[in-house]
Amino acid sequence: MIFSCYLLDKIDLFGAIKLERDKHVIQKLDESIVQSITSLNMIIDEIERYLPATVWQDAGVGMQYLPAPD
Repeated sequence: MIFSCYLLDKIDLFGAIKLERDKHVIQKLDESIVQSITSLNMIIDEIERYLPATVWQDAGVGMQYLPAPD
């Protein structure tokens, strides 16, 4: 009886184990993405402290940095 329950669990007929594993992987990926974004924003803030003031200008194919007018 125990062996048959074990086999049914390993077969995962209803996909419950795969679903839980997928949810766990997605949660860990979300945490990693949030941590990476936070880290990158800190780096961007640090770099922007050393850059001269700039303005955005539409270059037709995308936005580009131009030096701020003096």
